Amino acid sequence: MKKLLLIITATVLICSGCTKKIDNVNKDIDNKTKLQEDKKNEKNEVTKGQENESNTQKQEKDKRENEINLYANYDDIKCKYGYCDQYGNIVIQAEFDHADDFYEDYAVVMRDGKCGYINKKGEVVVDFEFDGAERFAEGYAVVNKDHKWGYIDKNGDVVIELQYQWARDFQGNYAIVRKDEKYGYINKDNKSLTGFIYDSANEFQQGLGYVCKDGKWGLINKEGKNITELEYDEIGDFSDGYALVGKDNKYGYINKKGERVIDCTFDLGQKFQQSYASVKIGDKWAIINKEGQNIPNYEYDMPSEFSEGLAPVEKNKKFGYINENGEVVIDFKYDRACSFKDGIAVVSRDDKFGLINREGKNITEFKYDSIGEFSDGLVVVGEMGEWGYIDSKGNVIFEPQFDTSASFKDGKAIVRIGGKIGLLDKSGEIEWKRVETYEKTTLTPIDDSEKHDDFKSFKKQLLEAIDKKDVDFIKAHLHKDVIDDMYGPCENSAQFLENHLYNENTLFWSNLKHIVKIGGVINNKKNEFIFPYVYDRFIEPDGLKPLQTDFYDRTSYVVCINDNVSVYDKPNKDSKIISKENYSVLRVGEMSWCFIEKDEGKWIKIQLPTGERGYVIKENVQGTYDDNIMFVKEKGVWKLKVYIVE
Repeated sequence: MKKLLLIITATVLICSGCTKKIDNVNKDIDNKTKLQEDKKNEKNEVTKGQENESNTQKQEKDKRENEINLYANYDDIKCKYGYCDQYGNIVIQAEFDHADDFYEDYAVVMRDGKCGYINKKGEVVVDFEFDGAERFAEGYAVVNKDHKWGYIDKNGDVVIELQYQWARDFQGNYAIVRKDEKYGYINKDNKSLTGFIYDSANEFQQGLGYVCKDGKWGLINKEGKNITELEYDEIGDFSDGYALVGKDNKYGYINKKGERVIDCTFDLGQKFQQSYASVKIGDKWAIINKEGQNIPNYEYDMPSEFSEGLAPVEKNKKFGYINENGEVVIDFKYDRACSFKDGIAVVSRDDKFGLINREGKNITEFKYDSIGEFSDGLVVVGEMGEWGYIDSKGNVIFEPQFDTSASFKDGKAIVRIGGKIGLLDKSGEIEWKRVETYEKTTLTPIDDSEKHDDFKSFKKQLLEAIDKKDVDFIKAHLHKDVIDDMYGPCENSAQFLENHLYNENTLFWSNLKHIVKIGGVINNKKNEFIFPYVYDRFIEPDGLKPLQTDFYDRTSYVVCINDNVSVYDKPNKDSKIISKENYSVLRVGEMSWCFIEKDEGKWIKIQLPTGERGYVIKENVQGTYDDNIMFVKEKGVWKLKVYIVE
């Protein structure tokens, strides 16, 4: 997709006039000269003002361009990478073999096996000369050439010679490098902090470096001095002033001075947050404070964290909340529970989510399929495959109606309906930024089985056996290496029968009949029949003209297997019909597979080639990815070799 950005600069000329009474027509030459000089000066001032305005506009434009969030985007047609903005608009054309995200306004890109850097205008700022390259961090970037690693600045100048066996980003003015198979730290002047003496090392965090020798870890400071002995099997990140450490298969905690503040007596542990941490002994969890004292006894099934004085805990497969004294303040009645934030927590019952307050009172009903995190006063909620927003009181601000929706930020949120992507404000206005379309394509039904006398006869017998649920017929026509999932064959045919035929809730018979009746394609060379034709022809045209779609991602499309298929604007037969489709290829894409259950059957949400969203009855369409049945002829007998049905 190509987008042209038109930048229109309007220059507004403001003319001010004055009326001057001249009594003497014969003006003094000095006055005339002065007037000319005044006009010249005025013109110069205007020109200077325009130049300043132009420079300011350019600076603001450059600033806006640098503030744009760009994302690496793969073009399936060109098989190249470019960049798009948050709305999916192409900003930098796809011309690279690989592309990384932007950091410090530069991104690593690859062309012809060599790495370089571009800015957000798509301009090459560091030539394609390196075998490997990493993102910029603190103004420096790691690069690799001929198996040697070093650093460059944003001008592309080498600031630390390519001399190391391996190198990492600078963090806190120090970077980890490897030399002579040993690790150490260097600063931006390439001076070594400790020498190259360690078997492994991690970045500095909160002023401390993690180092390992002979399988044991310890901490050093930025002077290269040991904060702890190298005695631990592992050391976690510092949180709330403490770090989890492991020694001899037991866990405890140290502070930033390297002091062991809680002995290694636990079987597992979590990081401290708000002065509490979860620890495990045996198969139960408890919560301890910074003195190592248990808040509750070891009676909970899952680790937890305190937030706003409360912690969600699990007991007997139900969640409740305890306070900092270990007292149960909200009963164990939820299937899942999250930490409190601003006095609100997300909890679930019977696979539906809602909000509660600190007293355990419901803020919303339990009706949502998912609930996000509050941002800018609102939270995203999902219901029946569509998304909306509610506030902290549970008031519905925008009914679930969007196919995708992001959190609000500065009063706006990115939303999508069908192929339309835009910016929603809190008044409900949407500024559409992009409409994603695709070329209309059809796939005419095929059923080679009606032309193949041998298989036609077998198919007739098969359908009769399905109607009778004739297990013996299936057993006689079951391949010994039958495949019933994407990862390979069953252990044996008996396992297949157990999975699909001896299960009282099986859908095997109805699924097999439905897919076979759609129609299949023969591969004469291999004596194979593949059902449905949609699966075979969409993925491998095999002599047919390939489908002219934007992508060849089979998970993104369904095919109408009937003609005159009605597309409705809502999942309801009483709603408006917005299109009639004849064997069309329809996109599901970003909206994902969402079956909406109604009395009249299952519905699927689709996107029309124009970008408009619609809904179709599921029985009228077939996925190009999920169902795949194959019969092979073996010793004159047709046998079921593949049965993959979602």
